[in-house]
Amino acid sequence: KHNRIWISWGFQRRSRELSRAFGATYFDFNGASSSRCRRYLQCIPGTLQLLIRSRAELVFAQNPSLLLSILVALGRRIFHYRYINDLHTPYLRLNPLFDRIFWHLQRFCIKQSHITIVTNQGLAERFPEAD
Repeated sequence: KHNRIWISWGFQRRSRELSRAFGATYFDFNGASSSRCRRYLQCIPGTLQLLIRSRAELVFAQNPSLLLSILVALGRRIFHYRYINDLHTPYLRLNPLFDRIFWHLQRFCIKQSHITIVTNQGLAERFPEAD
């Protein structure tokens, strides 16, 4: 059993270092496929399996991936862990409809998390409730 786990869907040194600082075991589900859809199909089952088997008390999710964060946010009530959202998205505006959906989903993850880590001024201004 791991009391604290940090889940990533793509290696980032920042996440690995933060996981060490928080005493969390780092798990990187980096799908080998270049296709986003195939990569998600590789990462989702491994993540669910980890959430089921680890019985962790704290689960940190790297955001991005937004899909990972949504999955961990939805799972927190089922698996009874505290969810820590590491929000450091580099998202750039693409179109108004996508923006609305994207930021609505980000807000959902923030509201579902017990704590949201924000280390970028633009995100801190956009989501003062994450402060």
